[in-house]
Amino acid sequence: MMPHQTMVFSTAVPLSLMCNSCSGPEQTAASIIAENEQFMMYKAMGNAQDRFAVRTTAATRSGTFTLEVVINPDMVIQETRILSYPLTRGRGILQPGFLSRFHGKTINDPIQVGNDIHAVTGDTMSSIAMSDAVRQSLAFAVQYRERMQRLNDNSPPL
Repeated sequence: MMPHQTMVFSTAVPLSLMCNSCSGPEQTAASIIAENEQFMMYKAMGNAQDRFAVRTTAATRSGTFTLEVVINPDMVIQETRILSYPLTRGRGILQPGFLSRFHGKTINDPIQVGNDIHAVTGDTMSSIAMSDAVRQSLAFAVQYRERMQRLNDNSPPL
């Protein structure tokens, strides 16, 4: 589990949340619901299927890249995407076969190379960086949901 992180709750900022696994190119308005220095979490708005996305960066010896983890309301990973990968090494993690290894994972899964995630041959360091970032992004989302549930449980009746 990640150590406690301070979350800043911000006002709604329009973003878009693409759904690459949907039958067509779906774009939904989204708003930031929590962020800190490492993560930005937003929620799809005006959609029958609620989903969240956490955007973060991951670092390797060659540099950093930006990724996004799409999570359903049950805190199950639906999709992982790499939004920006300016590096020349480790490009095997861009392949859909690697990205799909995270689908269906929950906070109860290790999400760790050598355990439940197989590294891309020749791209072990990038695979580890991606796995760590996905695990931490999911933990951030779960922590946010738990905090919101505690606030709702402690709110006075109307």
